[in-house]
Amino acid sequence: MINQSYKDFELILVNDGSTDKSGEICDELAQKDNRVIVLHKENGGLSSARNYGLDNASRKYIMFIDSDDYYETDIISHFIKNKEAETDLFVFNVRRINNKTVRYLDSIEKTTKSQSAALKNLFEFKGADFYAWNKIYLRTLFDGVRYPEGYLYEDIVPSYEIVKKAKQIQFSEYIGYNYIENSESIVNAAFNPKQYDNVLQRVILLEKIEKEFPELLSSATEKLLDGFLSTGYKLSLSEKSETTVEYYKILKKDIRKFRSLIKNSKKIPKPKLIALKLLQSNLFLYGKLYKFYLGK
Repeated sequence: MINQSYKDFELILVNDGSTDKSGEICDELAQKDNRVIVLHKENGGLSSARNYGLDNASRKYIMFIDSDDYYETDIISHFIKNKEAETDLFVFNVRRINNKTVRYLDSIEKTTKSQSAALKNLFEFKGADFYAWNKIYLRTLFDGVRYPEGYLYEDIVPSYEIVKKAKQIQFSEYIGYNYIENSESIVNAAFNPKQYDNVLQRVILLEKIEKEFPELLSSATEKLLDGFLSTGYKLSLSEKSETTVEYYKILKKDIRKFRSLIKNSKKIPKPKLIALKLLQSNLFLYGKLYKFYLGK
């Protein structure tokens, strides 16, 4: 981040109760570069760290970066050069990297003042989506908005609320963020109870969409279905235990709860509906086929 071609920014590093030498490394960096501000706090998780950074930020615009990832060195310059005058939310594209492949996601070049159109783009383009870290925000958009603490997939609902507040949203196909897929991270690991947030946060989003943007209900339904499918895959990777058996039952119960909504949606591809049926009937076989389909 400190190698950005645009130099006039502040970099807030939040040491969220690290037990290694991360805090010391941050302090050493701040001594060498007066743009770096280090905040030390007790461990509270990713949302807590983001919120703490927001509470201490002072510049007009805000960006987020996770610890394993990195920006392209000209992302800020690109934003300043290409931002339209009234834009207060700038959404750029993403590159996903693991030890085997590099995937370039899809996005769109479009500026809109319609929150519904912007949300539609987040649903439809994987390079846009409801991530926190591929966006540049007018800082005042976060007035009254914070990330829910203690959850995974915590950026889904705040991203929705931010779009609702934005007066103009600009989408760019420019790839400015490099997301490193870490197989050992909690998001990519086999199932644990916190992974079920992948479903619960999407349920919250769907309920909000149903009330406020009903024209996007099919898109929100498909996003929830994707949450069912990916959570089911993580359950299939885990050894059978009381916890996994319990959450498999919870998953199937929630699928039944939204079955009519899924069935009546005209947007969902047939292969996903078939996968959902298999998930409900045979978790082991579902996991095998899901893994084969993903090429893992």
